[in-house]
Amino acid sequence: MSPPKEPLRVLRCLTAAASGFLFAFCVVAGWWSWLEISTQNWDDPGLGWLKLDFWSRQLPWKRAAAAGALTLALAGAGELLRDRRLPGIPLIRWGCRFFGRPAALVSLLILAALPLALSAIFRPAPAPGSPNVLFVLVDTWRSDHTSFLGYERETWPQLGELAEEAVVFERAVSQAPWTKPTVASLFTSLVPSKHGAMSHMSRESGKRFVAMGNQHTTLAESLASAGYETFAIT
Repeated sequence: MSPPKEPLRVLRCLTAAASGFLFAFCVVAGWWSWLEISTQNWDDPGLGWLKLDFWSRQLPWKRAAAAGALTLALAGAGELLRDRRLPGIPLIRWGCRFFGRPAALVSLLILAALPLALSAIFRPAPAPGSPNVLFVLVDTWRSDHTSFLGYERETWPQLGELAEEAVVFERAVSQAPWTKPTVASLFTSLVPSKHGAMSHMSRESGKRFVAMGNQHTTLAESLASAGYETFAIT
């Protein structure tokens, strides 16, 4: 009888664990992406790249790590009990052999890197000379307490300097008296009855807060679809 190839079995278990990690990574990221994309309005012309962008940003490290550890444990058990006739052991050994193949590991590695690669390839380029866009939102702030609109105290001089070179709207109407629906209106150009981001609902409704529907396109999505890098600091 030939001596047992222990180093080969250990390598196969480690390869199977890495493949199990990548398999869970791809499945979970794909599932989350499908759930989100199915509720978004990214089928409109010009927004299709957002599907790839969202998919490429899904990084379920913790769940994939747990799946890799479980795969390693099962692969080790399958190798240790390879000579036992126990229920389920043949299936575990088959899984270890399947995921322990280098071809399986390489294929899953390519599949895991595919969203990021496709997103980089199909990312739209902003038009030449596109300006930077900075949206500054200040909550709970009265316009009659700004020095550039006549308040006697000096408040926020930097904004006053900007106002001297900018267009200032001295009369503006908020779409709601509360932050949540107002911000949703600012970023969607929709009134609260259309975007649905309501707050302090009636007691009979059984809901206190209602989130904005994902089917509405926001300013950030429109800019991202035009090639802009978008982010928020709060």
